[in-house]
Amino acid sequence: MSRITVQASGCWLWTGNKNRGGYGTFSLDGSTMLAHRAAYILLKGPVPQRQHVHHCCANKACVRPEHMQVLSASEHTAIDAGAKHKAKTHCPKGHEYTAENTGIDGNGSRYCKQCAHDRGFERRRQIGETPGLGVGAHERAKTHCPKGHEYTAENTFIQKKGSRVCRTCKKEQQTAARRNRGVAERVPKTHCPYGHPYSGDNLIIKASGSRGCRACNIASARASHEKRRREALKE
Repeated sequence: MSRITVQASGCWLWTGNKNRGGYGTFSLDGSTMLAHRAAYILLKGPVPQRQHVHHCCANKACVRPEHMQVLSASEHTAIDAGAKHKAKTHCPKGHEYTAENTGIDGNGSRYCKQCAHDRGFERRRQIGETPGLGVGAHERAKTHCPKGHEYTAENTFIQKKGSRVCRTCKKEQQTAARRNRGVAERVPKTHCPYGHPYSGDNLIIKASGSRGCRACNIASARASHEKRRREALKE
């Protein structure tokens, strides 16, 4: 006990030799022993093989067994790594971990908001996005799809989420999928079931991407109007 000083915090401070890591040491039968591990074994009991004695008080020179906990190597490493990270006041890029500049991810770890902003800005710059517009505005500003097909009214399909799809690319993907499944490629019809050609002003492109016949739509509307007129006359 001549090499131990009791501190106000309750720690038993080892005043003898210490190694480079700050842990107390002493010699026994020609071998160097760790003071805190020896104190734990002497006052608490044996430490299982390959287990570490962790300082819960974070004072490496403390040899009080009540301030120690036996952990596996992986558990001890995780605690030490977490403590070192929490002790950092700045991120690797030099930004201070202030309340405004510190975010918490899904794993509970800290991250630098300034670095996250810088990474997002650099990503947008690399893909040619105008800073400040946002990804959606940048996509809407494009006039052609990645394969070079123009986003015309006839070649553009709007999905439920509001994003655009190139009809030509979609058809090519569907054709390739049928070819991979061994399904014979369908030949596009040139006329509707009533013989009207799918061309010029008679062609209607529906929101779903399917084609419609304008002549058939007009005929159907006229027939419906005539039916309502006849019913009105009967009354």
